[in-house]
Amino acid sequence: MAMSSGMTEPSETFMPPTSPLVADSSWTQENPLSPQKEDRNLQLSGIPAANGITESAHASEEQQKFIEDQLGEEIRLGRVSESFRSELLPGMYSVLMHTVPKPNSDKLHLVVDHTAGEYSLNSMIDVDAIKGTKLDGLHSLGASLLEFRKDHPDEKLLLFKSDVSQAFCRLPMHQLWQAKQVLTFRGQWHINHCNNFGGRGSPKVWISFMSLMAWIAIHHTLIKALKLYMDNSFSFEVAGWTLYYEPYQCHFPEKQTHLLQLWDEIGVPHD
Repeated sequence: MAMSSGMTEPSETFMPPTSPLVADSSWTQENPLSPQKEDRNLQLSGIPAANGITESAHASEEQQKFIEDQLGEEIRLGRVSESFRSELLPGMYSVLMHTVPKPNSDKLHLVVDHTAGEYSLNSMIDVDAIKGTKLDGLHSLGASLLEFRKDHPDEKLLLFKSDVSQAFCRLPMHQLWQAKQVLTFRGQWHINHCNNFGGRGSPKVWISFMSLMAWIAIHHTLIKALKLYMDNSFSFEVAGWTLYYEPYQCHFPEKQTHLLQLWDEIGVPHD
């Protein structure tokens, strides 16, 4: 079996409809999205209504420049707000942001740490509330291949895989949760609007979205035996059954071409 993978440049335009949190004077008790009722409950449970984590005091100039560049890019893409003030409002939590070296590289990786601090965001999420997700693996793919082989024992097959680019952060979070994702840099606060890789509930949020994409692909586009593992969608096709995919000016397996066309129609960027 051969392996094929679709590739495209990341899109800057994909963002499902959302109302990014604007941390200004409208963030008051009169605001229907104000979390003050929630905060009173948090205070009763011993969790403060607002919680600020200062920046890492050990960041080098290189690390500071890297964070500045990464933050600037996220602001440009609309996933992080411009700085808004120098103090937290009720309901807001500041999340620790730092860097770690990438494995086998001299490059850095930005970490937004939802586990840092006594009152971390992850500590507020009940583990039982995010259980139950099931990802397709090799066992699921193998079962579909064996089922296909019963009726088509001699067909040569081609495996394919396509990935949604920049997963997790493509999805906006509810405004009440955005208020908990404040990023602090050089004494200024920024709202992180989107789903974060470090969040305990983030995988389930992402899988819920991708499960919907898979359901549409299977039941609307009729892509049989499509599998899903986080941001990866994969399956198999009979060798020689291909379609021309215009954005890449290349032929791909029929199922993969239909999947990419569906993602393009919905507005899901892929690589």
